[in-house]
Amino acid sequence: MLTTTPNYPHHHLDGLAGSHPLAHAPTSSGRRVVGGRGRKAVPEASVLLSQGGPVGRCLWAMRRPLLVKPQREAVGYNPRGMQALIFDLDGTILDTESSEFRSWQEVYRDYGAELSLDYWLPFVGNNSLPFDPVGHLETLLGTSLDREEIEARVERRRDELNRELKPLPGVLEYIEAARAMGLGLALASSSSRAWVEEHLRRLGLLSAFQVICTKEDVPLTKPDPALFLRAAEALGVQPRQALAIEDSLNGVRAARAAGAFTVAVPNAITRHLDLSEADLVLSRLDDLPLWELVRIARGRRLFPVV
Repeated sequence: MLTTTPNYPHHHLDGLAGSHPLAHAPTSSGRRVVGGRGRKAVPEASVLLSQGGPVGRCLWAMRRPLLVKPQREAVGYNPRGMQALIFDLDGTILDTESSEFRSWQEVYRDYGAELSLDYWLPFVGNNSLPFDPVGHLETLLGTSLDREEIEARVERRRDELNRELKPLPGVLEYIEAARAMGLGLALASSSSRAWVEEHLRRLGLLSAFQVICTKEDVPLTKPDPALFLRAAEALGVQPRQALAIEDSLNGVRAARAAGAFTVAVPNAITRHLDLSEADLVLSRLDDLPLWELVRIARGRRLFPVV
């Protein structure tokens, strides 16, 4: 069931800091300065462009005055083009995937076994597949184990590691810039609502997203496109008017199947995957300001300039 709150005036997000992404414009030499403070100008070729051609809860965000007035004409901003930004959570906003993998790795090693990435990677970003690392460990060892004790141990260790996590580079700047540009903000996650809201609340970002779609809201999670379709529907935009930020192959396939312009930003785990199915691949989100991403996406989608 879709629930909304009134569209109140906006104030700033808790914890936002740093230079504003809208301030990073192309240099006069034709080389783009990427990543903000203290980073060198790099050629545009460093951004890897591939050849790609109901609803969660609505949480209306609030915004502070702009640090930098968006120069919409200067950056080719098109209010009738890209209208929304949809984030994944695990591995995209927070690198919880590394915490989970590390926790299970430690258990495997205590039993003299090794948890390989080849086994782990197909499950990243997909809660629909049967995921049974205890059963896999039992197969490797040829003996039965205390499943309940092992899973409780992993959960404690995972939560310990997750409490230390900060948003990945560029996430806060993208949220700030999206609000400055008037883009709708949504989150589409294959995880549970309790998991998603717990992490967003800890980071002070729960009120940042107008729409939150989780596994409870759809019959199938990623790589099925349902989460992205319902997030776009809740924002009142067409999927092709949305930018999707993902880290996993399952997430990329879901966003692409929905019709969103899909940006892959791999983390320490998913960098081992081939994410070339995405419309664009970045090594880090702060390698490209949001206004420039909107311009690239608008050009690929051939929206008319207004």
